[in-house]
Amino acid sequence: MLGHRPDGGVAEIQQPLIPLLDTTLLTNSPGEPRVGSQLLAEIASADRIDVVMAFIRRSGIRPLLAALRAHCESGRPLRVLTTTYTGSTEAEALDSLRAIGAQVRISYDTSTTRLHAKAWLFHRLSGYSTAYIGSSNLTHSAQVTGLEWNVRVSGARNPDVIDKVGAVFESYWNSGDFGGYEPEEFANMLGQTGRQGPVLLLSPIEARLEPFQERLLEQIELARLRDRVEDPAGM
Repeated sequence: MLGHRPDGGVAEIQQPLIPLLDTTLLTNSPGEPRVGSQLLAEIASADRIDVVMAFIRRSGIRPLLAALRAHCESGRPLRVLTTTYTGSTEAEALDSLRAIGAQVRISYDTSTTRLHAKAWLFHRLSGYSTAYIGSSNLTHSAQVTGLEWNVRVSGARNPDVIDKVGAVFESYWNSGDFGGYEPEEFANMLGQTGRQGPVLLLSPIEARLEPFQERLLEQIELARLRDRVEDPAGM
């Protein structure tokens, strides 16, 4: 694929690992491409990027930062929406994004999980836009090692999906629920939340049930349902 340098010269850019016509499911399974490597391969060819991400941590943004910096330095927009829900988003991660030229807006509403979405939208003027929609937050485990489900959507084959992702992002971006990120405000708001009551702070390590634990829980639930059927009166 060919792109243009800031001086107008032609430069060869990295081609996405998944063909732009393909829609596929990424799960970080052994032997399959990792979500993080796929995202990294999409950045260079995008004309602009929109990201909506419930949690953003340094471990998740660090591998992508150089490519995102090059994207912004070439004059291509990068917009990011995130939240302080559960206290997982790190100020240092947002600082690094703002430092490279990204526009960052944040919701301080911790009373609900309204924004639990995780999506990337890579706009391309050619019409070959792509989107990643799924379970991966911007953390190291979600991008590399976690058992995640993310669908990569091809705009050439599924334009209606791409259009809807873009429209919903715009509605969030222009809503009153999100404001521009300012480090001092971020620190003050998190401090106020802490004084109002206990806040659950998640560790960078994401807790996950082992497969045998999931099967045990399923067996317990099945046993409970069986008891209700056999003894509906609770005798």
